[in-house]
Amino acid sequence: MASSNDKINYNLRPSKSIERKMILEVLKEICSPLKAADYQYIGMGSAFFVDFKLFHKSLGINEMFSFEGKKSNVNRCNYNKPFDCIEIIPERTEKGLTEIDWETKKSIVWLDYEDELRGWMINDIDTVSQNAKSGNVLIITLRRTYEKDIDDLNKEFSDYILNKITLNDMHIKNSANSLKTILSSAINNKLIKAFSVYPADEKIDFYPLFEFTYEDGAAMFTFGGIFLNENDKTEFQNYKFHDLEFIQESNRPYSISCPIITDKEFHLLNAKLPTSDVETFSTIEELEIVPKIHRENYFRTYKYYPNYFEIWI
Repeated sequence: MASSNDKINYNLRPSKSIERKMILEVLKEICSPLKAADYQYIGMGSAFFVDFKLFHKSLGINEMFSFEGKKSNVNRCNYNKPFDCIEIIPERTEKGLTEIDWETKKSIVWLDYEDELRGWMINDIDTVSQNAKSGNVLIITLRRTYEKDIDDLNKEFSDYILNKITLNDMHIKNSANSLKTILSSAINNKLIKAFSVYPADEKIDFYPLFEFTYEDGAAMFTFGGIFLNENDKTEFQNYKFHDLEFIQESNRPYSISCPIITDKEFHLLNAKLPTSDVETFSTIEELEIVPKIHRENYFRTYKYYPNYFEIWI
């Protein structure tokens, strides 16, 4: 399989850009400036390091690790890493995660896969979960398609599903729920095993926060949340990000759809924001030049909307 370095320019993915900024807004409370020194970031930066740049500059995290499993790309990644605080680990995640120091600092981990669900991903989740500290964050992104035989899926992931998954369950419009079931079960199963002998106030639970679907070519699904012990739950419940529309407190994924608008429409829409709700915004007569679906999508994403410019040099 070709590396993502060769297939995807991570600087030019508008829905992914919106997703990163939404996640960042939540992480700014979890990893506030007073707590930044307590955290490390673990991800898959490819040769572009978009999330690394964002989290280093916005959160102040100064200890970062990026996995690169393709040996021929390691030199390129080392050349392109934007900050000296990023260490390239020349391993696939399954091995590289076992080499991380999980004790010294709390961790924000983004397993940002480009593949559909695979069994080795569960091994990665197991490693992160069994090393969880209260305050750690785990985010998982993968394709929401599944091209293998559905019977193979049910057999390979039988430990994480209660009812047999059907072809319709894995249809692109429905698969997020099945993927969430498997991922969340994998996390919780490992937590039960890893912390079963701990005192009640030291046991770790996982609280989902993110459940995004989006498409920048490929149909993707992101599931994520925070590990907490009993003592940290009160602080968590008082975070302001619970009021954000995209925070996962329902059974439906939040669909990120980047609106397709012109520069002129961009300024027109901004001139009418903020408003109280999407219905009010979408019925403003002056905005009817913009298709309704794009008005509504812009309302939901305008705070995170990416800007791209062409510069002649």
